[in-house]
Parts: sequence; structure tokens; C-alpha cells
Amino acid sequence: MSVRLNRVVTTLNIGLETIQAFLSGKPELGPVGSLTLNSKITEEQFEALAKEFSRDAAIKKQANSVFAKIKERKEKKAKGEVEQHSPKGVKIIGKIDLDSLNLKTRPVKNTKAERKQKVDDNTTYETPVNVTMGEFDFAKHQMIYWSEGKKFTLLNKHISANLNNYREEFENNKVAIQLMKDGHFKFVESSILQSLIQTYQDKERERKKKEKKEKEAKKMDQKRSNVINSILQKVKKLEKGAVEIRYSFPLSSIRYTGSLATVTFNGKTYRSYVTKNEKRLLLSLNRTLNIPVIINTKGGTFRFGIGISELAEKTNSQKQPVPLKPLPEQRVRLGMENVEFHEGYYLIWIIRQGKKDLLITPLRIADTNSLPCLRLIHKYFADRFPRGIDIIFDSHHIIGLSQAYTLGSYIKVLNNNLVEYGEWWEEVQNDRKPTLAFCRKTPPSLIRREVSLRNCYLDYLAGMSNQETAIKVYEVRQNQQEDVFIFTVDIDSGCYAIIFENVSFTSTATWVFIVRKESYEECISRIFDYFTNYELHNKRQSLVKTLNPPQKFKAEDYYKIMHDEPRGWIKRLNDILVREIPSNRIQFNQGLHIADEVGFRSGNSENIKVQHLHNELMRRLYYQLCQQFGEENVGTENHIGTKKIDVVAKTGDGYNIYEIKTDKEPRGCVREAMGQILDYAFFECEDVIHKMVIVGVTPETKEVNTYLAKFREKNALEIYYTAV
Repeated sequence: MSVRLNRVVTTLNIGLETIQAFLSGKPELGPVGSLTLNSKITEEQFEALAKEFSRDAAIKKQANSVFAKIKERKEKKAKGEVEQHSPKGVKIIGKIDLDSLNLKTRPVKNTKAERKQKVDDNTTYETPVNVTMGEFDFAKHQMIYWSEGKKFTLLNKHISANLNNYREEFENNKVAIQLMKDGHFKFVESSILQSLIQTYQDKERERKKKEKKEKEAKKMDQKRSNVINSILQKVKKLEKGAVEIRYSFPLSSIRYTGSLATVTFNGKTYRSYVTKNEKRLLLSLNRTLNIPVIINTKGGTFRFGIGISELAEKTNSQKQPVPLKPLPEQRVRLGMENVEFHEGYYLIWIIRQGKKDLLITPLRIADTNSLPCLRLIHKYFADRFPRGIDIIFDSHHIIGLSQAYTLGSYIKVLNNNLVEYGEWWEEVQNDRKPTLAFCRKTPPSLIRREVSLRNCYLDYLAGMSNQETAIKVYEVRQNQQEDVFIFTVDIDSGCYAIIFENVSFTSTATWVFIVRKESYEECISRIFDYFTNYELHNKRQSLVKTLNPPQKFKAEDYYKIMHDEPRGWIKRLNDILVREIPSNRIQFNQGLHIADEVGFRSGNSENIKVQHLHNELMRRLYYQLCQQFGEENVGTENHIGTKKIDVVAKTGDGYNIYEIKTDKEPRGCVREAMGQILDYAFFECEDVIHKMVIVGVTPETKEVNTYLAKFREKNALEIYYTAV
């Protein structure tokens, strides 16, 4: 027999959302989909709802009776008033007992003690119950405790759902509570609640203070970054700016228009602003006098190379003006040391006694083939550098090159040689590659996060070694750099095992070097130099003891372990390291064990939220199973071989295993967890598995229930889905 929900809502005085939440938490009563007022529920589900919420229905019935009496009383009163104002012939409908209005004869009201006794009769307490703080759920203005499927609440305006974030601070504290018949509870010691609220308020203040500091620090970092970017932009603008040319002009060649002075150089006009006093002084000087000028070819401006007042004083102190004549042009042979390469251009300097002459402005030549890395290969093409090119310069600047085209053509050949892996490419790459000291600067936290995102071999090596000593380096394969991790394992009192593992899925082997502790640093340096050498090809194929003996690496011995199959790989590795092989049985460890909240899945904020949700679901499931199987029979993050099962519950001679997924849809959770949970149960496990349960956030749908029912029927496997 089935009942429509609109009747249930009216009868029991509860909302549709309350019914949905209650039935979803009772999977033993049957599947529950998305409910509407026209949906039907079974008789068993209705009886469970009536048992849970019958008090609400009674309150509604009592309220209806009270309102009915009030309505009846108002109707009688209105009728009496009408009859009282009627004309003659009024009927007497009753009498008023004036004695009852006497205060002495008025019925005595209940005393305060009697009212308190009446309240206590309705809210009698049960025997105090000892619980841990971790069994409570926190919501807005209330604490929730579940006992035998019944919900008890404690209301307080200072309680917040944010208390769930600080659960680890107090979840193992034991307290005593008393449960009331009306669905509430209270602490035996009232100071516990005050202490809890005070702890929460202190934590919230610390959190807000920390957020404020982080916000201020972020603001300061942004401000500092803006200043740096502004400076860099100015520097970049200056680098891309004009080439300054020094030259001497006779004062007669300078033209004035108001406060604007102009000169002509190489057919172009350049301008400069002068004050009235400067203009007056310039016009008062001998017009044949030469004055040094610095021309900005990019901006179209110029400035005087000497102060105008200083020039006037110097000129007036001389009886006869002496014109400033530029020195005659000079020539010097261009060498490799005169050229300085930059991105998109190169500079030609005058070198005197091995140093740049900063008094002579260098010649800047734009060339797209110029790269800063060309500075690294001076020693490789110094003997091939073109000969017979002269630098032409005077006392102020470099005028030009005698054969600029020859130098440009040669730089183009150099660039092509590098791009096409030419003659000097490997030597240049060896000079440019990161060093071992640079690789060791990678923070251990970043290494742990990157290892966790890779393959099963790296995951196993990270678990057996000290991750603080792990180094993220690289290997040069086919002229490309591939990420590699070097792990160190202390195998006995006198030796280390240095394990070289490539993260690429195309890698086929692991290399293990056995080295004495006193030779550790030299050995790891030689291993790094060998695998990162651009000039060595087929490194792994050449790494045989006949061609490269262990002594070459300062090692006692080294081994190659092929990636044939993970279990065989682990056995061979442990044979070398003399370590115990992981068991095929579940390593049961009771208790709640949750990894670091932020995890190492990704720097991505969305993935961190997923990790928080996964941990919260694990915590809820653990407490539910503890009530069902007992704390001594439930454990989280239990090992089986090299893998971990989210939650395990002992049941007789076997186990129930639970895999948690955070997908929003039950179908997505089943799709993600099906292969994983079957792998735990049958691929390597030698224990008896009674039930396999996939745990998600959203209640199961009819589609998922039908699918799992067919799967159980066809394969005789006990696999289920539930939500927490």
C-alpha cells in the first residue's frame, strides 16, 4: 500500500524537504528519488515518518483545537452584543456571577514552582550519555547529535557551522550529555558549551586577523610589483629608446623660434627647449664657436653637451674665442671582444686595455638574428670570426663599420647554426643548462606535490625514502629535457641507495646506484652530469658496466630494474635494498586517519576544495560506521600492497570496503570508483570482502540503483552505493 506525500505533509505537519532528508538517510527503507507532492511512498516509509514526527502532528492538532475554541468564543461574544443592543422584548440569555469577580473568591493561579514542575515533567531527562565531541555536527545556531537514528539538538545563537573547520581541536574530548524526550539535549557541565564557544570565537578572531595580514601583505606585494613593473617598463623603454650621437655644431647653425632651438643633422631636424637666459647667452657668443650637442635620434630631440653658462664664462675669460674642433676620425680593427649581443640588436664597443671605453657612445645595430646566448659561444667561433673589419670612430661616438654587411651575414649563420642543432649547439646547451645546485633549490613541498601526480613507481619510491632528500632534476633525451627525481634510501650503516627515476610514461627502467656515504655527494654529481650531457647520446643504452663501470660514478655498484609489472618491479627493488615486500592482505589500522587538509593534488584552489570535501565525507562515514560496527572495527586510509583504501570495516571473518568520490552525480561516482574498488577487492587482495560500497555526496537515483542491482544479479558481487 502506498501513500501520497500531500497527505503525509498535511497529516504529520512536516515539509517536503524534511521528508526527503529523512528518507535519504534511511536506505534500508527503500530507494528515494526526487520527491514531489504527487509522489507516493511505501507503508513502511510512512510508519517511520509517523514515528519520528508524530509530535509535530499532535502539536498541530492541539493548536487547531485551541484556535477552534477561540473562534467559538468570539462568535458567542459577537452574538451577545447584538442581542444587548436590540429594542424592547430582549430575551435573557444568561446571568453573571458577580461573586466570581471578587478577588478573594477568584481561582488561584499556578505558582512559579508548579509551572516549573510542569515543564520538567514534559522534558524529563534520560540517563547521562558519555560521547566524544567528534560525534556532534554543527549547523547555524545549533548542535546536532544522532542516537539510534533519532536527532537531538542544542540551540544556541553563538554556535556556527564554521565550528566544523576546527573539529580536530576537540573531536577526541569526552563529555557527558543528557537527552530530553522533546528531541533536545544539554551538557551535564554547562561550562563545556561556554568553553567551546570561546574556543570558536578565538579561532575566528585569529583567522580574520590572519586574513587581514595576508590581504595587507598581498596589497603590499601588488604595490611593490607595480613599482617594479613601472621601473622595468622605463628600463625597457630606455633600452628600446634612441641612440645618442655626440656631435659639434657652430652656434650659427642653431635656429631659434621662441623658446625652441633646432639643429639639422643628416637631413633631419632635432629640437630642444631653452630658457630666455640661455637663449640670450647663446646669441651673445661668437657665432663661429662650436658647441657639443648630444642628439637623440629616436625622440627627435637634442641637448647641449656642456652647460651654456659655463660655456659663456669660459668664452668671456678668453681674449679670443677658440673654436672646439672635433678630433679626426680613427680606425681600429674589430675583434670578438668588441661585440656585445642582445635580443634583437648588438652593440659595438671601443675596448681599451681590456675594458669598454664608456666615454665613446657605442654603435647599436638592429638585427633580428642577434640573441643573448651568442655571448656563450665566443670561444667556439673566435677563430672563425671575420677578419678585416674596421671600427670608425671619433672622440665622442662610433661612426660605423667598414664592412657591416659581413658581420651581419656571419651573425645570421650563427643563429641558423643554433636553431638547426648545428656545430656548436650541444656545447652551448651544456653551458646554458641548470646546475645541480640550482635543482636542489626546489622546495620539498613542491617535490611532494609533483611526485603525487605522477606514476605508481614514483609514488612507491616517495613512500620508502625520506622526501626531504628528494631532488627534482632532469635528463636530456633526444635534445629535450625530461623531468627526473633522485631519491636517497639509507640501506645500512655505511651505504646509500641513489635511485634515478624518470617521470615520463615512456621510461622503461629505474636505475639504482649503491654508494658509500662518504662518496655520496661526488656520486650524485657525476650521475647528474652524465644524464644531463647534451653531447652524450643513447645514455641509457650505453649505461652498461663494461662501458661505464661503477667506479666512473664513484659507486660500489649499480642496477637496472625494468618497468615490466609493478609487483615484479617492487620485488626486484626490495631484493636490492633487502626490504620487506608489501603484503597482499589489508593492513587494518583502526581509527580516523586523514591526510593534510590542503593536500598536494594541485596548486589549484578548486582541487583543494575537492580534497576538503573528500576528507569531510570520510569523517562523516567513519562516525556512522563506528555506531554500526564499533570503533575498534573501523579504520581509514588502510594499506593493501602499495595502495590505500579510504575506509575499511571489519565484519566477522572479512571486511567491508568503502571508496569515497566527490562527483556531484551518483552516476559519476560509480563510474570513477567501480574499477578502483574491484581492483582493491580482487586484483591483489587475499582477504574475504563481504561488501563493496561506493560513497558519494548526492543520494542515489533510480537509474543507479537499477544498474547496481543488475550488476549484483549477473556477477554475484555485493556492490552498493550510498550517500553521507
